[in-house]
Amino acid sequence: MFKNLKKQVRPWDYIIFLILLIVSFIPLAIFGYSQKQQLAAAADNNTKPIIYAEISIDKKVIKKRVFGFYGGKGLINHPSPNS
Repeated sequence: MFKNLKKQVRPWDYIIFLILLIVSFIPLAIFGYSQKQQLAAAADNNTKPIIYAEISIDKKVIKKRVFGFYGGKGLINHPSPNS
């Protein structure tokens, strides 16, 4: 079974696979770099970074809420859609 698969794979396939694998991590690197810059800017100002979640339809912001992290104790209360 593996002999048949090995016949189908060419040397350039390995090179293309490695290039695509490396390129797939570029968005992660960009996001990590931008987050690091935001945290450094907040540290310089001695402030805690505030992250907002925006709900928008057709590029019109309907709601803007402060995004928080759940600590893992108790229940999470989700607001009703009409609030």
